[in-house]
Amino acid sequence: MSQHLTLITGGPSAGKTRYAQHLATNQGRVLYLATDEPTDPDLAELLTQDTVDCPAGCDKLRTPREIVEAVLPVLPSYDTVLVDGIGPWVGNLMEQGEDVDVTIEVDRLMDLIDTSPGNWIVVSSDASTGLGAEHDNRYRYIDALGRANQRIAATADAAYLLINGIPLDLKQLSEG
Repeated sequence: MSQHLTLITGGPSAGKTRYAQHLATNQGRVLYLATDEPTDPDLAELLTQDTVDCPAGCDKLRTPREIVEAVLPVLPSYDTVLVDGIGPWVGNLMEQGEDVDVTIEVDRLMDLIDTSPGNWIVVSSDASTGLGAEHDNRYRYIDALGRANQRIAATADAAYLLINGIPLDLKQLSEG
C-alpha cells in the first residue's frame, strides 16, 4: 500500500487542481503528471496555467494515455506524484476504441500506486456532473469515470470533494 493516496474530485472549475497543488507543497520532489490534450487555444492556455502553478521545483510530464509506462521509469526520483486528471485520461483511453478496457488500465494504475513508496495526489472530475464527455458514447464515459473514481476512492487514505474552492472531506463525512 502506498504511504498516502489522496483523491480530489469535483465539478468543472471547482478548484481541484489548485487544492491538489496546495497539498503537494512541501511534499518533497513532485512530479506533476497532466493527462489533458489541449484541443483548442483556450484549453491550452488553461492547462499552461495549471502547470505554472505547480509547486516550486516540480517536474512536469504530459501523458494522455500511458500513465503507468510514463511514471514507472522516473518514479524513484519523486516523493509525490500529482495526477491531473483521471477524467481526461479515461476519455483519452476510450477514444482508442472498444478494445481498450478502462477497468484494466485503472487496475494497473492502482497497482503502481499500491506498490510505490511515495505520496500520490489524484485529481478527477466528478462523474455525477455528466460533463466532460465529448466523445461518441457519453453514458459509457460517465460510467467508466464513475467506476474509476470509486476504485480510487475505495483505497484512498483521503478523499475530497471540491465545491467552489472549498474541500469537503468525504472520508470524514462517510464516518459521521
